[in-house]
Amino acid sequence: MIELFLIRHAECEVNTMPNIIGGRSTDSPLTSNGRLQARVLGQAFYKWRSESPSRESAILDKVVSSNAIRAKETAKVALYGSAKNRNDGPFPNFEELAELSQGDWEGRNRDDCYTEDVMKTILKNEGYFKPPNGESQKEVSDRMEKWINENVIQEYSDKNAKVAIVSHGIAIKCFLQRIMGFSQDFIYHMHLGNCSITQLQYHDRWVIKGIGSSGISTTTY
Repeated sequence: MIELFLIRHAECEVNTMPNIIGGRSTDSPLTSNGRLQARVLGQAFYKWRSESPSRESAILDKVVSSNAIRAKETAKVALYGSAKNRNDGPFPNFEELAELSQGDWEGRNRDDCYTEDVMKTILKNEGYFKPPNGESQKEVSDRMEKWINENVIQEYSDKNAKVAIVSHGIAIKCFLQRIMGFSQDFIYHMHLGNCSITQLQYHDRWVIKGIGSSGISTTTY
C-alpha cells in the first residue's frame, strides 16, 4: 500500500500580496513566517514517526517537490532529512508538480484579470479555460496524474511506501478532482492552507484519509 502526502508549500512572499496573481512565481522565496510553518510541519512528521509501532517503517521513502523555490525550501526544512532518497546533489524537483501557469496574467492585479465576464467563461468551460499563454486546469490534472502514476504508483506497485510531494494549492486540487471525480466546482470551493497535508492511500484505488489538515491520520482503510 502507498501512503501519499500532498503538501502545499509554506507561505512565500507572493502569498503576502493576495491582490497579485502569483501563478507559478517559481522564484518567490519563503517568508520568515513560512520558514516557521515549515518547521512546524516537520514536527508533525516527527511526531508521526516517533509514535509509529516501527519507527524505521515511518521514514519517508521519497520526498520531492515542484521546481518552485518555495516548494523546495519547504521540503528541505520540513522533510528531506527523513527521506530515504536524500542525497548531497540537487534537491529532487519536477516542473510537472508546479502550480497552474497563469501565463501573461502573472504579476498583474487579480481584479483586472478575473472580471465578472471572465469568471463566467471559466465556469462555463469547466477546466478547459486558459489565461493568455497559460495552462488549463485539465492540463494541470493531466501532468500531475501522469507524474504520480509513473513515479509513485508504478515505482512502488509491489511494496509499501510513504511518499511526500510538496506542491501547490491549485495543482493539488486539480489532482484530487481528477482521481476522485469531483465536480469542477471543487477547485473553487476547497481551500488548502500553507503547509496543509492532504493524505491519500493507494491500493488498487485511491482513498482519501484527510484533505488540508495540519496533522497526519494513522487510520488504515
